Amino acid sequence: YGTASIIGEATRVAAGPRIVARELDCVAVYGRSGSSKIYELVSLAGAGDAVPAWIAAYERGLGLYRERRWGEAIAALQKVAGLKGGGDSPAALLVERASGYMNRPPSEDWDGIEIIGVK
Repeated sequence: YGTASIIGEATRVAAGPRIVARELDCVAVYGRSGSSKIYELVSLAGAGDAVPAWIAAYERGLGLYRERRWGEAIAALQKVAGLKGGGDSPAALLVERASGYMNRPPSEDWDGIEIIGVK
């Protein structure tokens, strides 16, 4: 995903409001049952910190991606780099996936979970 630190769902829940994190994806390891959301640990949270606009834009794009609204997802995700003040690997990855799905849609039972071949 091109991020410095990825945490799992249990860590995200346990940390609660003490950290700023963004959901990256929902993944499953090939050959294992179940899936889990993964997050980027952005920073420790300060009192009253608002969620940065680039995180909100990414998560909006992620939601649109999961709804199969490829064009809208791409547009939302392309805004992330500008809001962040530079490139964003996770947004670029989702733009690449969404662009591929525009040309070759996933099966009807696609649930947005990314299957990871290796741990």
